[in-house]
Amino acid sequence: MANDAGRQKKEANMKLMVKAIEEHGVVGEALKDVGISRRTFERWKKEEPGYVDLVKGAETSYGESLVVISTNAVKEALINGSSKHDTLAMYLMNGFLPERFKPIAAVSDEAAKDLISEMREIARENEKQRRNNDLPEQIEDTLTDILEKKQ
Repeated sequence: MANDAGRQKKEANMKLMVKAIEEHGVVGEALKDVGISRRTFERWKKEEPGYVDLVKGAETSYGESLVVISTNAVKEALINGSSKHDTLAMYLMNGFLPERFKPIAAVSDEAAKDLISEMREIARENEKQRRNNDLPEQIEDTLTDILEKKQ
């Protein structure tokens, strides 16, 4: 009986973890939400058949949601006649139409800074709408570090 209860709890936590990855896109934040250790998570990936694929699917889902958010922001800016998200627009066109908008081999520091700044602004707006506050501290710190290195 106790084994069944333990297995059910484990399966429930595994499902919660996949949902948290879909929401956050970052394993560390998902671990905090679910309340499990990285060691446990890594063990599940090794021992549970198909779990790695579920995690990859959750990460892909998160990435696709970022594409939707970014694409909508670019569309809105274009409709309003704004050049606010030009760098992001080019990045998306490179991704969706690489045969027409070939990516360049290297991105200049200035273009990288513009892209990160645009993505940060969009993420902030989206996060504020969702939670009515600023970006999580970890994301803010990471973006700040990247921008500081580019200066």
